Amino acid sequence: MSGIVIARAASDSTVNRALTVLGAAFNRLVKLGRLRENPVARVSKAREPRHARAALSKDEARRLIDAAGPHLRPLIVAGLYTGARRGELLRLTWADVNFESGTIALFRPKTGNSSRLPLHPRLAEELLGIREARARKRGHPVPDDEAIFLARSGRPWVTIQRAFLKALKTAGLGGRKGLCYHSLRHTFAVHFLEGGAAVPDLQGILGHADLTTTQIYARMVDSRTRESLLALDYGAPA
Repeated sequence: MSGIVIARAASDSTVNRALTVLGAAFNRLVKLGRLRENPVARVSKAREPRHARAALSKDEARRLIDAAGPHLRPLIVAGLYTGARRGELLRLTWADVNFESGTIALFRPKTGNSSRLPLHPRLAEELLGIREARARKRGHPVPDDEAIFLARSGRPWVTIQRAFLKALKTAGLGGRKGLCYHSLRHTFAVHFLEGGAAVPDLQGILGHADLTTTQIYARMVDSRTRESLLALDYGAPA
């Protein structure tokens, strides 16, 4: 049996990601006139199992920010105050942020749409601090086309998993099921709705093409409201 390699079937999520990459590449070739049509456009993606969506309480979010290292901290703050995906944030350059108008532009490759969102004052303060610190260290202004979020090496992040897991552990959140960087997006959505915003407003901010995707967060809020209500105890006998 030696020398025989047994290949394992790719997971549904791996196949779907491959189709997404291939679809984007073929669409580009169609636009350039190299292909007549996208050969994978009609290939249906597999239905992936839904995983539990973990969200942080406001206190847990604060602890995570405080626990993060100086290079990861801005990326965590950005995730919590915009609800953007990690990839959307890592592609940001300083040209995408307008401190005067208080806006930030996001492009979403997953859905192909883009929008300009209000820049939260807390995030604006964090980003201004980064840019000013870099300018002082280098002795010259930071160019607009430079990536905002850089790793310790001074280059764009390749992977944040190790740093993020370390921050979770330091914040006392290590080992909690379902927690990952994408949980910051869930955290933003839940607290945005709990603050009184409408589901269609959240849909626009998150860039969801389908409202039913956004309504998942509304159900999360309903569940938390129910738990809070049932937990009430004034001490009076029933």
